[in-house]
Amino acid sequence: MSETTDAPRDSDQPFQIRSRDVNWPRAVIAVVAAGVILALSIALAAVTTLEVVSRVPTLSEVQAEVLIITLMQVFSVVLCVLVVSAHKRWRSALLLNIPQGQRRSVIPGIVAVSALILGVCTVLAVVFLPEMLRRDISPFLPLIESDVWWVAVLAVVVGAPISEEILFRGFLVRELTQARVGFGWAAGIANVMWTAAHFNYSIVGLSFVFLAGVLFSWALYRTGSVWVTIAMHALYNIVALIVMVTVFR
Repeated sequence: MSETTDAPRDSDQPFQIRSRDVNWPRAVIAVVAAGVILALSIALAAVTTLEVVSRVPTLSEVQAEVLIITLMQVFSVVLCVLVVSAHKRWRSALLLNIPQGQRRSVIPGIVAVSALILGVCTVLAVVFLPEMLRRDISPFLPLIESDVWWVAVLAVVVGAPISEEILFRGFLVRELTQARVGFGWAAGIANVMWTAAHFNYSIVGLSFVFLAGVLFSWALYRTGSVWVTIAMHALYNIVALIVMVTVFR
């Protein structure tokens, strides 16, 4: 995966240039740490939910599912912050900086191009591969139709973008580039892990996740800010929700 060379040349470039002297131990530790954070957040959410269910027996299965998803997202963000808390500028360590100057000016174009690509792909999938999309979306329908639908919507539109972008394109991408593997390889590794985290999707769903990840990574490289990818991810999930309730409900 070759290194791109057309990123804005601001003085606050957050990504180390690829080097032959790659810090492989740091790179491996970053990948393992991201996997551990994901697994630990799931485990903590599951244990906490089981405790809540034991204390509140009236909690429905759907409510428990929404709870575990929400807790997993919260634990993921907290763990990421804790891991980089020794860093004096922990927001920068997670790429939670506000883009300025040229970085800010490219945002509208990036969002427009990404929306066009994902929009065309979505229309094609709805028209030609509706059953695969239905399979991917069907597990979420009971959550959206439950009495805690608003929590489920917040988890999809706010929780998922924040937790997933901070972990994969904030923590992991920056750590890998700090290990001097280059942004292209860092983004590729993070995107593969992010796609793998959606392992229960169909091949169409996985393709959508991977494509979205490529576009989000492009936005991250051009802007240097995870806030931009969080916003794009949220918009993408909003569109998915609209398709869910209008086409497949």
